[in-house]
Amino acid sequence: MVNIITGKMNSGKTTKLLDLYNDLKKGNGIISRKEMIGPSVFGFFAYVLETKEEFPYMIHQKQLKEENDSFIYQIGPYFIYKEAQLFIEQFFIKLINNKISPLYFDEVGKLELSNRGFYSSIKYALQENIDIYMTVREDLVDSILKHFNILDYQIVSR
Repeated sequence: MVNIITGKMNSGKTTKLLDLYNDLKKGNGIISRKEMIGPSVFGFFAYVLETKEEFPYMIHQKQLKEENDSFIYQIGPYFIYKEAQLFIEQFFIKLINNKISPLYFDEVGKLELSNRGFYSSIKYALQENIDIYMTVREDLVDSILKHFNILDYQIVSR
């Protein structure tokens, strides 16, 4: 079953996902923690739910001193760290292979619609019938459902 937490930007989707994990006390996944510098977004840190380990995942282009090969790709104004993306992919493969359920994916959206980000992990979890909780902006829900051919889902209210 796929459980989708949806809403507008900055509406509390990530907080709801974290609350669900803390309430269920099972499974594992990664949420995105926004790092601010004053009123501006510096970037996002990936936060592993079970271990509380945190590491840089995306940086806003305004914060870059220079472009280099530390980044795997760009989405909007954000550059994604190559090492972080590889860790995340391996992390979810290990969870799925060990039948850990449910899995938590935060900020599923445009990256996944371009077959990047969590795309391969979500596809693999769906193939293996692992329960999923994911946050998706409300304007992208239909596109995500179609892209992953998700038929068995429910919308979780915030």
